[in-house]
Amino acid sequence: MSCTAALGAPALAEGPLKTAGTEPAAARVAIAPGHAYLIEVDERDNDALVEILDSRNQVIARADHPERRTGSRRAVVTAPDPPSLVVRVTGKEHAGAAGTATVRVFDLAALGTRPDCIAIVKALAAADADYAAGEEISRGHSGSPTPGDARAAFLRAAEGYAAAVSALTAPADRPLRGETALALAGVEYFDLQDWAKAAEWAEAASEALGPGDSYRQARAEALAAAAWIELGSAAPAGRPVPGYGVDSTELRARARRLLQRLSRFHLQRGERYDAGLQLTNIALTYLHEGRYPQCVTASQSASQLFEAIDETLRRALAWQNQALCLWGLGRLPEALRRFDRARKDIPEQPYPKLYLAVVNNTALANYAVGRFDTSLRLFDRALAFAQEVQAQRDEGQSLYGIGVNYYALGDRVRAREFLDRSLSIRTVALDGRGRMATLRALANIDAEQGRVESAIAFDREALRLAVAPSAAARIKVQLAAHTAAAGRLTEARAQLDEVISTRAKADSLIRAEALLQRAVLLREMGRPREALADLAAARPPLHRLGGVLEEFEADLEQARALRMIGRPHAALAAVEGALGHSDAVRLQSANPELRAQLQAPLRPAYDLELELLRERYERALAAGRDKEADAIAAAAFVSADASRAQSLGDVAAQKYAPAVRRALASEFQRREALYRALAARQFALDARVDRSGSDDPHARHLMSDIAELERQADAVNTVIASRAVSAGTARRAGTGRASLPSLPADTALVSYWLGSESAYAWVVLPRAIHWTRLPSPVAVADQAVAFHHSLTRLVDVPLERRLHDAQALYEMIIRPIEPWLSGARQWVVIPDGALDYVPFAALAMPDPKADSFVATRHDVALAPAAWMLDTSGARVRSRARRALLLVADPVYQPDDPRLAVVMRTSATSQPPARHSLDPDRGQYQRLPFTAQEAAQISAQFPPADVDRLIGLDATRDRLLSLDWSAYRFIHIATHGIVDAQVPQLSALILSSYDSSGRVVDGAVRVADLSLESLAADVAVLSACDTALGKQVPSEGLLGIGSTMLARGARAVVASLWPVSDEIGARLMTEFYRHLLRDSMSPAAALGAAMRSVVSSGAADPALWAAYQVSVVALGPGPPARGVASRGPATAHEGAELETRRLRAIQAPARVERLLDGLISDRQLSPKDSYQIRDPAALPLPLQKAVAEASQQGRVWVCRASSYKTWLLFTAEMSLPLSRERGAPVLLLNRYDEKGELKDTGSWVSDPHGKWRRLAD
Repeated sequence: MSCTAALGAPALAEGPLKTAGTEPAAARVAIAPGHAYLIEVDERDNDALVEILDSRNQVIARADHPERRTGSRRAVVTAPDPPSLVVRVTGKEHAGAAGTATVRVFDLAALGTRPDCIAIVKALAAADADYAAGEEISRGHSGSPTPGDARAAFLRAAEGYAAAVSALTAPADRPLRGETALALAGVEYFDLQDWAKAAEWAEAASEALGPGDSYRQARAEALAAAAWIELGSAAPAGRPVPGYGVDSTELRARARRLLQRLSRFHLQRGERYDAGLQLTNIALTYLHEGRYPQCVTASQSASQLFEAIDETLRRALAWQNQALCLWGLGRLPEALRRFDRARKDIPEQPYPKLYLAVVNNTALANYAVGRFDTSLRLFDRALAFAQEVQAQRDEGQSLYGIGVNYYALGDRVRAREFLDRSLSIRTVALDGRGRMATLRALANIDAEQGRVESAIAFDREALRLAVAPSAAARIKVQLAAHTAAAGRLTEARAQLDEVISTRAKADSLIRAEALLQRAVLLREMGRPREALADLAAARPPLHRLGGVLEEFEADLEQARALRMIGRPHAALAAVEGALGHSDAVRLQSANPELRAQLQAPLRPAYDLELELLRERYERALAAGRDKEADAIAAAAFVSADASRAQSLGDVAAQKYAPAVRRALASEFQRREALYRALAARQFALDARVDRSGSDDPHARHLMSDIAELERQADAVNTVIASRAVSAGTARRAGTGRASLPSLPADTALVSYWLGSESAYAWVVLPRAIHWTRLPSPVAVADQAVAFHHSLTRLVDVPLERRLHDAQALYEMIIRPIEPWLSGARQWVVIPDGALDYVPFAALAMPDPKADSFVATRHDVALAPAAWMLDTSGARVRSRARRALLLVADPVYQPDDPRLAVVMRTSATSQPPARHSLDPDRGQYQRLPFTAQEAAQISAQFPPADVDRLIGLDATRDRLLSLDWSAYRFIHIATHGIVDAQVPQLSALILSSYDSSGRVVDGAVRVADLSLESLAADVAVLSACDTALGKQVPSEGLLGIGSTMLARGARAVVASLWPVSDEIGARLMTEFYRHLLRDSMSPAAALGAAMRSVVSSGAADPALWAAYQVSVVALGPGPPARGVASRGPATAHEGAELETRRLRAIQAPARVERLLDGLISDRQLSPKDSYQIRDPAALPLPLQKAVAEASQQGRVWVCRASSYKTWLLFTAEMSLPLSRERGAPVLLLNRYDEKGELKDTGSWVSDPHGKWRRLAD
C-alpha cells in the first residue's frame, strides 16, 4: 500500500482560510496529547509561511515551500500538554493578494506499521522547515546569519526533497513524488540557481504529475523552460548545450515554444497570472537573443495581463523587462522611465531577488547615460541588500556595476578591485552573461595598463560566453581595439570590417561604435581621409544614441585626423567642439573628488588644442605678425587654464547653511566613522605588507575592506556634495576665456604645461605675454622628480646632488623664460604635473655666488589656476574678526609630563586606550619647538586677539568647534600625514589626549576641512607634507593645503617634505615678523624668512625650502625692502647652519629610519624577524627598557623572530660626533628578551646608507 493511502483521511480539517496580503490567518486545532501529527497546509494564490504555535503562543515549527502560490507546506509536531495548537498562515505577497489556505491534520499513529512512510513524511516536513529557514535568511529576517547560512539551509532542503523522491516508489505515490520533484526543481532554480538540476527535476516532475494534475504539470514545464533559458544564456555560442544536443539558440527556441503553449493553456483556463508569467519568460528569450522589438511586444502583453488583475509587482517586473528591451533598441531615456516606474512598484519583500534585479538594472541604466552618482547610490543599496539576503548572483552584478562606474570615473585601481570580486562570484554556471560583462570590463583595464595579451584573453573568453549577437559584436569591436594595441593592425582592421559588414548593419549604435574604432585604427595606419569618412558616418548616430563621452571621443578623433591631412583650422574647430562637452563630462558626478577624476579624459583634447594653437602661433611669429601671435598665445594660455583646478572650484562652491548641516548631520557622522575605519585598515595593511608582502591572504582581505570602505565614503560624499552645492555659486573657468589676468606691477605670472607631445611655459606680465617651448615633457618631469627626491633625502643624498638637480631643473624650466622674469620681483607660478612637487624658490642658477637661488632675488607664490586669482587687491574685513587662531604643541604620548599633571589631579583614572581611534598614535612624538614657535608668533599680536589651542587644548573637537571664518590668520603647528591615494584621509594630527586625560581621535582630516568656511588672509600649516596630496592631471596635488585654499583662505603656507621643527619654528617666526611688522604679502614674507636662513650659495635647500605659499589673491605686491641678497656667510654662521642641519635629522622619525637602515644593513637581527610597534606587546622587561629609553629621548625598534627571540634596539643621534664626522652617528644599545643590555656602540653612515662601527 502506498504511503498516501496508509496515511488515510485527516483527523481534522480547517478552512479554507482567507489569506489577504500579509495579514495572518489562524486555525486552532485540538489534538491528543503525546501523539505525533502531520500538519499539511495547502495554499492557493498567495505565497505563505506556515507557523505552528503552542498554548503559550511560542512558535514550535515553521514550514515553507518552493512552489509559489500553490503546493502543500508540511510540519510534524508532537502534541504538547495542553494539546492545543494554532496553525498560523501568513501571506508573503502584496496587500492586494487574496488567497486561501486549507489546514489538514493527520495522526501519524496511522502509520505505526509503516516506518518507511513515517520517514518520508518527516523528510518532507524537515525539508519544508529547512526551506523556511533559508527563506527567512534570504529575506533578511534572521538575526545575524553568517555568509552561506541561507545556501546551507536550501541545500539541506534539497537533500530532504531528494530523499523523499527516492523513497516514494509505490505507483500510487506517483502524484506525491511529482509534487516533491517539483519542489526540488524550485529550490534548485530559485534558490541554489543550479539550472541543470532545476531542468532535470522539473522534467521529472512533469512526467510524474502527468495529465492527472495538469495545472501542476504546466508549472513543472514552465520551470523547465525557465531553466533552459538560463542554460542557453550560459552556454558558449555555436556549441551544443551539455545534455541537450542542441546549441543555445535552439534550446531557447524550444523553451519559447513550450512557454507559448503554456500561456495559451492558462488563458483557456482563466489563469491570467500564470499566463502572464509565461509571457514574461518569453520576453526574456527574445532579450537574450537580441530580438528587442519582439521582446518589447511580449513584455507589453505581460504587463497588460498583470494590470488587469491588479498584480502590480508582476506588472512592474514586465516593465523592467520592457525597459531592458528598449535599452537594446537604443531608446535609453524611455528605458530609464520604465525602470523608474518599475522600481517604485517592486518592494524589497516578498521577493528580494526581484527587487535586487530592478535596482541593479536601474543603476546600470543610469551608468549608461553617465549619471554616475545615481548609479553608484543604487548599486550601493543593492550590494548591501544582496549581502544581507545572501543573494550571490545579485551581489556579483552590484560589484560589477560599482566597478564599471569607477572605471568611467577614471579610478582604475578601485575599478579592478570590485571587478575582480565580481568575477570571483560570476561563474559560468551561476551567471554566464554576467561573467561575460565583467570580463569585458577587466579587459579594458588590462589594455590600458599595458597588459594587452591578457586583455585579449579576457576578450576571447567573453566572446565565447556571448549569446546575443549584439553582445558578440561589441566584444569584437573591443577585441579589435586591443588587437591593434598589440601592434596587429591588419588583423584588427579585418575584425572591424567583419563587424561593420554583418551584425552592425542591424544596429546603428553598434555600427557607429565600430566605425569610430576603425577610424582610430585608420588614422594610426596613416589613412586619415578614410578615417574621416568613417567618422562622418559614425558621429550622427553617436550624437543621437550614444553617451556624452562617445561624442567627445568622436569629435577629438576627427580633430586628430583633420590635423593629419593639413587642415589645422578645421581641426581646431573640431577639438573645440569636443571640449564643448567638457562640462557635460565633468558634471556626471556631484562629488568633487569623483569630478576630479572625470577631468582626466579631457586632458588629451586640451593637449591637441594647444598643439594646434602652437602651430598657428609659430606661423604668425615667423611672418612678423606679432599682435596676432600674442593673441594666439593668450588664447592658448586661457585654454590651458580652463582645464585647471576645476575640483577646487567645486569644493569652494559648497555651502553649508545651518539647515543643511542639520539635515546632513547623520551623513557627517557616518563619513567620520568611515574615514576612521579606513585609517585603521590602512595602518593594518601597511604593517601586514611590511611583514608578509602584498600576496598575504590577510593583506588581500584588508585591501578588499579598504576598497569597500572607500566606496561607502564616495557614496556619502556624493550625498553631501549634492546637498551642499548651490547652482551658480562657484567661480568657473569657462565662457570667459578671452582675457588675461590683470597683474600688479613688478609681478610675473608663469604657467606651465607638461603635455603628451610638448612642454610649454607662458609668462604673463602686466602688459605682455610670452609663450615658449621647453625641453621634452618627459625630461622635465624626470628632473622634477629627481629634485624633489633629493630634497627629501637629507641624510643619504649629499648636498652637491641637490644643488646639481636645482641647477639642472632651472636650466630646463626657467632659463628659456629668464629674460622676461628677471625684472619681476614677484613670481606667481602655476605648475603642472611633476612640477607640483618643485619648490621654485630653491631652483638655482649654475653660479657660485651667494644669490644663485631664486629665493635670494624673487618672491615666489603658487596658484592653482589663473581663473581663480583675485587680482583686485581689495580686502574686505569685519571689525569683529579675531586676529589669530594658534594651534601648536599637541600631546601625543602617554609619558608626556603635561598628561601626567592632569592624571594626578584628575578624579578618575585613565580609561583604556582606544587604539582604533588612531592606530598611528604611537609613532607621533612631541614637537617641542612648536611651543617656542607659538610663543614667538603669539608675541607679535595683542594678547586679546589670539585664541590659543596649546598642548591638551589642541584637540580635534576644540578646533572643529570654532568658527574659522572669524580669524584673519590661522596657524597650525602639528604633525601631518598625507594619503596620496585617498586625499580625504590626509590629516593634521592634533592631541591624542584631551584636557581630562582621555584618549581622543586627533586626526583633522581633509573631509573635516572641507566643511569649514575661511576668510583668513593667511593660513599656515606648519606640519610635514601639508602641500602634498593625490596628484590629478590638471588639478594639482589634492589634499590639506589645496582644501584650505578652496575653502576661503587667500593664501596657504604648506610644506613639500618633512621639516625640522627647530628650523620650521625659525622660518615661521621670521615669516610673521615680516608679514606683520613690514606689511609684506605672504609670498614676500616667506621669501624674506627664507633669505634670513640662507647664509651662502652652498646653503642646503632641504632645510629651508620646504615651505611654499599658494594664493588665490594678489595684492599690490611686496615692498622693495628686504629683497636684497646677503653677503657671504661668516664662519660662525656657517657652523650654525651645519648645526641646524644636523639637528634637523635628530627628529625622532628620522632617527628611527636611520636605526632601521642600520639594523638592515648590518643584519643585526635574524632575516625572519619582524617589527613590533606596540609597546604593550613586548615582554615586561622590554617594556621597562622602552619606557626608560623614551624618558631619555631615545628611539626604539624591537624585532621578534619566529623562534620567539626578542631583540630591542634603542638609539640616539650624537650631535658632536655627527658634526665631527660630517655624517649621522648613532649611539646604539641592544637588549635581549630579559631586558639586559648586551651591547653598546657608535655607528656612522656614509652617503650611500652603508654603516660601520666606530672604535670605542
